[in-house]
Amino acid sequence: VGGEALIRYHDETGTLIMPNEFIPSLEEARTIRYLDFFAFEQVCRLLSRWHAEGRRLTPLSVNFSRYTLRMADFLGELERIWGNYNVPKQYLEIEIIENDESLDNEFLIMIMERIKRQGYSISIDDFGARYSNMALFINAQLDTLKLDRSMMQDLQNNRRSQMLISSLVQICHNLQMQLIVEGVETKEQFDILKQLDCDGLQGYLIDRPIPVSMFEQKYIKQK
Repeated sequence: VGGEALIRYHDETGTLIMPNEFIPSLEEARTIRYLDFFAFEQVCRLLSRWHAEGRRLTPLSVNFSRYTLRMADFLGELERIWGNYNVPKQYLEIEIIENDESLDNEFLIMIMERIKRQGYSISIDDFGARYSNMALFINAQLDTLKLDRSMMQDLQNNRRSQMLISSLVQICHNLQMQLIVEGVETKEQFDILKQLDCDGLQGYLIDRPIPVSMFEQKYIKQK
């Protein structure tokens, strides 16, 4: 039902460096915006190429750092990049981390409203990782809620977790949102989530992070 653009770094020796080892440095230097907009442009370019090749388009989400969201011309830069490719915005999802306490409710809701007005989809990532902001349900026009992978711990035997997910599914559906569960690794977890009427899942059960070429080969078919 979609994909997420992820960043990996290979150093001069070819060693794979994971994001948690270099993203904090970019945020501290306040240069993370270059990486965020690079990823967004790559996604726009990819969707444009798929369309030209007659492939089936699928929504792709791009994560944005809190520092990038606070840029005075954040939306202007989004629109500038998008204007170079003019792909349908329904396939572009802006992903925001909910557990970032430095983004107060008022600002978070304001920036999401502006993103939404521009025609992009919005998802909240890692929901429930540290705290759950129910005000977002009430005041923000979200498209997707991504439930944090911590909810998958011992899901098969944790009736409380199952009840919570079931309630969240109901709330999301009543608000015309979809619920995606992250960190799904087993068929048992999949069966439970299907029974709870979740809209989708993300995790190693489906696939590990893979290069674009492999993603195209496996999931992006010709029309």
